[in-house]
Amino acid sequence: MRAKRCPYFNCINVKKIGTRNGRQRYYCHQCERSWTNASRPKRRLEMLWDQYAFDGLTVAKLAKMHSKSRSFIQSKLSTYTPHRIIQKLRTVTLVMDVTYFDVWGILVVIDPYVNHANGENTVLYHATLTGTERTIDYEVATDTIESVGYNIIAVTIDGRRGVRNMLEARGIPVQLCQFHQLMTITRCLTKHPG
Repeated sequence: MRAKRCPYFNCINVKKIGTRNGRQRYYCHQCERSWTNASRPKRRLEMLWDQYAFDGLTVAKLAKMHSKSRSFIQSKLSTYTPHRIIQKLRTVTLVMDVTYFDVWGILVVIDPYVNHANGENTVLYHATLTGTERTIDYEVATDTIESVGYNIIAVTIDGRRGVRNMLEARGIPVQLCQFHQLMTITRCLTKHPG
Protein backbone atom coordinates (compact mmCIF):
# COMPACT_ATOMS: atom_id res chain seq x y z
CA MET A 1 0.00 0.00 0.00
CA ARG A 2 1.27 3.43 -0.96
CA ALA A 3 2.27 5.67 1.98
CA LYS A 4 0.18 8.76 2.65
CA ARG A 5 2.18 11.89 1.76
CA CYS A 6 2.04 15.39 3.18
CA PRO A 7 0.39 17.83 0.70
CA TYR A 8 2.76 20.63 1.77
CA PHE A 9 6.25 19.16 1.30
CA ASN A 10 5.52 15.59 0.10
CA CYS A 11 6.83 14.12 3.41
CA ILE A 12 6.02 10.49 4.23
CA ASN A 13 6.12 10.71 8.06
CA VAL A 14 2.32 11.08 8.22
CA LYS A 15 -0.09 9.72 10.85
CA LYS A 16 -3.88 9.71 11.20
CA ILE A 17 -5.11 11.93 14.06
CA GLY A 18 -8.86 11.33 14.10
CA THR A 19 -11.74 12.79 12.09
CA ARG A 20 -13.52 16.11 11.72
CA ASN A 21 -17.03 16.30 10.21
CA GLY A 22 -16.69 12.69 9.10
CA ARG A 23 -13.44 13.28 7.19
CA GLN A 24 -10.03 11.85 8.09
CA ARG A 25 -7.43 14.23 9.59
CA TYR A 26 -3.66 13.78 9.23
CA TYR A 27 -0.54 15.17 10.91
CA CYS A 28 2.95 15.36 9.39
CA HIS A 29 5.66 14.86 12.04
CA GLN A 30 8.33 16.19 9.73
CA CYS A 31 6.87 19.61 8.82
CA GLU A 32 4.48 19.67 11.83
CA ARG A 33 1.36 20.51 9.83
CA SER A 34 -2.11 18.96 9.95
CA TRP A 35 -4.89 18.79 7.35
CA THR A 36 -8.21 17.18 6.56
CA ASN A 37 -8.81 14.89 3.59
CA ALA A 38 -10.55 16.71 0.75
CA SER A 39 -14.16 15.73 0.12
CA ARG A 40 -14.56 13.33 -2.80
CA PRO A 41 -18.31 13.18 -3.49
CA LYS A 42 -17.93 11.22 -6.76
CA ARG A 43 -15.80 8.51 -5.12
CA ARG A 44 -18.21 8.40 -2.15
CA LEU A 45 -21.20 7.99 -4.50
CA GLU A 46 -19.47 5.13 -6.36
CA MET A 47 -18.69 3.43 -3.05
CA LEU A 48 -22.33 3.84 -1.96
CA TRP A 49 -23.54 2.34 -5.26
CA ASP A 50 -21.13 -0.60 -5.00
CA GLN A 51 -22.32 -1.34 -1.45
CA TYR A 52 -25.94 -1.23 -2.60
CA ALA A 53 -25.75 -2.99 -5.97
CA PHE A 54 -22.93 -5.49 -5.43
CA ASP A 55 -22.62 -6.02 -1.65
CA GLY A 56 -26.40 -6.36 -1.24
CA LEU A 57 -26.80 -3.71 1.47
CA THR A 58 -30.31 -2.24 1.70
CA VAL A 59 -31.08 1.48 1.83
CA ALA A 60 -31.92 1.09 5.54
CA LYS A 61 -28.56 -0.57 6.29
CA LEU A 62 -26.66 2.06 4.29
CA ALA A 63 -28.50 4.86 6.09
CA LYS A 64 -27.52 3.40 9.44
CA MET A 65 -23.92 2.72 8.35
CA HIS A 66 -23.38 6.27 7.02
CA SER A 67 -25.52 8.02 9.69
CA LYS A 68 -27.87 9.47 7.05
CA SER A 69 -31.61 9.30 6.44
CA ARG A 70 -33.11 6.71 4.09
CA SER A 71 -34.37 9.46 1.77
CA PHE A 72 -30.84 10.94 1.57
CA ILE A 73 -29.34 7.56 0.61
CA GLN A 74 -32.12 6.89 -1.93
CA SER A 75 -31.67 10.33 -3.52
CA LYS A 76 -27.91 9.77 -3.84
CA LEU A 77 -28.39 6.32 -5.40
CA SER A 78 -30.91 7.71 -7.91
CA THR A 79 -28.35 10.29 -9.12
CA TYR A 80 -25.66 7.68 -9.86
CA THR A 81 -24.92 7.01 -13.53
CA PRO A 82 -22.78 3.93 -14.28
CA HIS A 83 -19.71 4.34 -16.49
CA ARG A 84 -20.34 4.06 -20.21
CA ILE A 85 -19.03 0.79 -21.58
CA ILE A 86 -17.27 0.98 -24.96
CA GLN A 87 -17.47 -2.27 -26.86
CA LYS A 88 -15.56 -3.91 -29.69
CA LEU A 89 -18.14 -5.20 -32.17
CA ARG A 90 -18.34 -8.96 -32.81
CA THR A 91 -20.66 -11.96 -33.26
CA VAL A 92 -22.20 -12.76 -29.87
CA THR A 93 -24.11 -15.40 -27.94
CA LEU A 94 -25.96 -13.61 -25.14
CA VAL A 95 -27.28 -14.29 -21.64
CA MET A 96 -30.11 -11.93 -20.61
CA ASP A 97 -31.70 -11.60 -17.16
CA VAL A 98 -32.97 -9.13 -14.56
CA THR A 99 -31.78 -8.91 -10.94
CA TYR A 100 -34.11 -7.15 -8.50
CA PHE A 101 -33.25 -4.87 -5.57
CA ASP A 102 -36.47 -4.17 -3.61
CA VAL A 103 -38.87 -2.51 -6.11
CA TRP A 104 -36.49 -1.95 -9.02
CA GLY A 105 -34.15 -4.12 -11.02
CA ILE A 106 -31.30 -4.10 -13.51
CA LEU A 107 -31.58 -5.87 -16.85
CA VAL A 108 -28.11 -7.08 -17.80
CA VAL A 109 -27.07 -8.61 -21.11
CA ILE A 110 -23.69 -10.33 -21.15
CA ASP A 111 -21.50 -12.20 -23.58
CA PRO A 112 -20.19 -15.18 -21.55
CA TYR A 113 -17.65 -16.08 -24.24
CA VAL A 114 -15.86 -12.73 -24.12
CA ASN A 115 -12.11 -12.55 -24.72
CA HIS A 116 -10.74 -10.18 -22.07
CA ALA A 117 -7.24 -10.47 -23.55
CA ASN A 118 -8.51 -8.61 -26.66
CA GLY A 119 -10.01 -5.82 -24.55
CA GLU A 120 -13.59 -7.04 -24.97
CA ASN A 121 -16.18 -6.38 -22.25
CA THR A 122 -18.57 -8.94 -20.78
CA VAL A 123 -21.53 -6.56 -20.29
CA LEU A 124 -23.02 -5.43 -23.61
CA TYR A 125 -26.14 -3.71 -22.25
CA HIS A 126 -27.74 -2.79 -18.94
CA ALA A 127 -30.86 -0.84 -18.00
CA THR A 128 -32.64 0.04 -14.76
CA LEU A 129 -36.23 -1.21 -14.58
CA THR A 130 -39.00 -0.07 -12.27
CA GLY A 131 -41.72 -2.60 -11.58
CA THR A 132 -41.80 -6.00 -13.25
CA GLU A 133 -39.79 -6.93 -16.32
CA ARG A 134 -41.63 -6.82 -19.65
CA THR A 135 -40.98 -8.26 -23.09
CA ILE A 136 -40.47 -4.72 -24.42
CA ASP A 137 -37.47 -4.29 -22.07
CA TYR A 138 -35.77 -7.28 -23.71
CA GLU A 139 -36.78 -6.02 -27.15
CA VAL A 140 -35.16 -2.63 -26.48
CA ALA A 141 -32.00 -4.40 -25.26
CA THR A 142 -31.87 -6.56 -28.40
CA ASP A 143 -32.53 -3.57 -30.70
CA THR A 144 -29.81 -1.54 -28.97
CA ILE A 145 -27.22 -4.31 -29.22
CA GLU A 146 -28.01 -4.96 -32.89
CA SER A 147 -28.12 -1.24 -33.76
CA VAL A 148 -24.47 -0.75 -32.79
CA GLY A 149 -23.41 -3.60 -35.06
CA TYR A 150 -23.38 -6.81 -33.01
CA ASN A 151 -24.54 -10.01 -34.70
CA ILE A 152 -26.63 -12.03 -32.20
CA ILE A 153 -26.49 -15.75 -33.04
CA ALA A 154 -28.18 -17.17 -29.88
CA VAL A 155 -29.63 -16.09 -26.52
CA THR A 156 -30.02 -17.81 -23.14
CA ILE A 157 -32.95 -16.49 -21.06
CA ASP A 158 -35.15 -17.43 -18.12
CA GLY A 159 -38.60 -18.92 -18.68
CA ARG A 160 -40.47 -15.84 -19.97
CA ARG A 161 -42.57 -17.04 -22.90
CA GLY A 162 -43.10 -13.56 -24.41
CA VAL A 163 -39.35 -12.94 -24.56
CA ARG A 164 -38.78 -16.34 -26.18
CA ASN A 165 -41.47 -15.64 -28.80
CA MET A 166 -40.03 -12.18 -29.54
CA LEU A 167 -36.50 -13.54 -30.06
CA GLU A 168 -37.63 -16.51 -32.16
CA ALA A 169 -39.72 -14.15 -34.36
CA ARG A 170 -36.44 -12.32 -35.10
CA GLY A 171 -34.80 -15.62 -36.10
CA ILE A 172 -32.60 -15.80 -32.99
CA PRO A 173 -32.28 -19.30 -31.43
CA VAL A 174 -33.26 -19.34 -27.74
CA GLN A 175 -32.23 -21.64 -24.91
CA LEU A 176 -33.57 -21.69 -21.37
CA CYS A 177 -31.05 -21.34 -18.57
CA GLN A 178 -30.23 -24.55 -16.67
CA PHE A 179 -32.41 -23.61 -13.67
CA HIS A 180 -35.51 -23.08 -15.81
CA GLN A 181 -34.83 -26.24 -17.82
CA LEU A 182 -34.80 -28.20 -14.54
CA MET A 183 -38.01 -26.46 -13.43
CA THR A 184 -39.69 -27.46 -16.72
CA ILE A 185 -38.59 -31.09 -16.30
CA THR A 186 -39.81 -31.09 -12.68
CA ARG A 187 -43.17 -29.66 -13.76
CA CYS A 188 -43.60 -32.38 -16.41
CA LEU A 189 -42.18 -35.29 -14.42
CA THR A 190 -42.09 -36.21 -10.75
CA LYS A 191 -38.96 -36.15 -8.58
CA HIS A 192 -40.16 -39.30 -6.80
CA PRO A 193 -41.33 -41.90 -9.35
CA GLY A 194 -43.18 -44.58 -7.58
